[in-house]
Amino acid sequence: MGRVSRQQADENHKQILEAASHLFRANGLKETSVPQVMAAAGLTHGGFYGHFASKEALSAAACQSAFAWLDDYFKDIAARHPGDPAAARAELIDNYLSPDHRDHPGDGCPAISLGADVGREPADSPVREAYRQGIEGILDILRDDFAVASRSQALASYSTLVGALLLSRATEGSPLSDEILEVARKALLPR
Repeated sequence: MGRVSRQQADENHKQILEAASHLFRANGLKETSVPQVMAAAGLTHGGFYGHFASKEALSAAACQSAFAWLDDYFKDIAARHPGDPAAARAELIDNYLSPDHRDHPGDGCPAISLGADVGREPADSPVREAYRQGIEGILDILRDDFAVASRSQALASYSTLVGALLLSRATEGSPLSDEILEVARKALLPR
């Protein structure tokens, strides 16, 4: 079997990142193995080290990838409401605090699904740095694209979104789960 082209190697790398990003968010960093990631990417385990030096390096890259996806998602919402940041914020909050987002952690916000795992990593770990940079990026987007007045307001709003969704996921299956989403939505969108 010959070597793959640079283009195919890049595509394989992208598939590994997408699979890892999804699986780490769905199942956790420790619970997801390299062979599981490679299988989900449609590749053999043996090819992993041609792309990443370690699972730790993959974790950091997948975290960056997940936050890059979230950045794009937030910016797409803002772009649908040019000149109307209030409408953009309303759409963002409604989408973020939705039962669909609650019920699909592997496809949602990495701040929630990776937060507990990242918090258990050493303070100087690459995945912690990727996570911190991801949060900083979201705060910048909230200020720049959603006209949130200050960094502290952006942090309070994002913390409310993340906390509410986390609690809603933890209580899924009870009426409290939907109540948490609704109360947080009302707190962030006084109408």
